[in-house]
Amino acid sequence: MKDKNEFIAALVSRFPAVKEEILDEDYSFSINLQMGCLKRFVQGAIDNGKEETVQDVFSFVESMIGTVTQEVESAIHIGFLGHLDFSNRPAYKSLLKGALKSGLDAMERYHQEGSKGKAKDFLDSIK
Repeated sequence: MKDKNEFIAALVSRFPAVKEEILDEDYSFSINLQMGCLKRFVQGAIDNGKEETVQDVFSFVESMIGTVTQEVESAIHIGFLGHLDFSNRPAYKSLLKGALKSGLDAMERYHQEGSKGKAKDFLDSIK
């Protein structure tokens, strides 16, 4: 299993545009904050119609699911995926595949149910 440092190293190697922000001392201590940096990068690509960039990031992140620690996987789902806004480009949501699509679907169900469940139930549902 890849830990936080191995995942981040692979991420910044693949997407050098996020390297400076993700490795900034204000974010580097927290995988959740680092996933927020990745979210901002992808959200900018969504908002600016950069479908290839969005697809590349989604494919990379999807390829990491199942190879990273639970801490990293939770941060991917909650800190990254759970905060993306597809309202300006709803078609981009279809770029999500596999575990990312399942994770987003589970989060949307969780929010639609008025948070009746618990965070643990949500995390269990994306395993």
